Amino acid sequence: MVALQSIFQKLDSDKIFIITVDTPFVEKSTIKTLIDESGTYDVLIAKDRDKTHNLCGVFSKSILAMVDECLEQDIHKINYLLRNSNTKEILFENSTQFLNLNTPEEYKLSLTL
Repeated sequence: MVALQSIFQKLDSDKIFIITVDTPFVEKSTIKTLIDESGTYDVLIAKDRDKTHNLCGVFSKSILAMVDECLEQDIHKINYLLRNSNTKEILFENSTQFLNLNTPEEYKLSLTL
């Protein structure tokens, strides 16, 4: 939440694309689809058959007031923000692209891709 607040306060942009650093395999076409489909949604995020990827998507500055309010109430869960805004999820069939690299096991798996 603090990062979203800071980004929107510092950048002069109505929308931003967010992705975590531990998901290096997200395809360019996925990013393009998210950006192109973001339209009038407050947030547009990716999901696959197994998981919703809350920090892989396009966030609109229209949520800044809600982010501020959440932080004032000590709410730091992105999921809360998503449930209480105009959020859309887009399903992507290739779940491998969302592989996180947080553990040695995940790293070893990534070497097989």
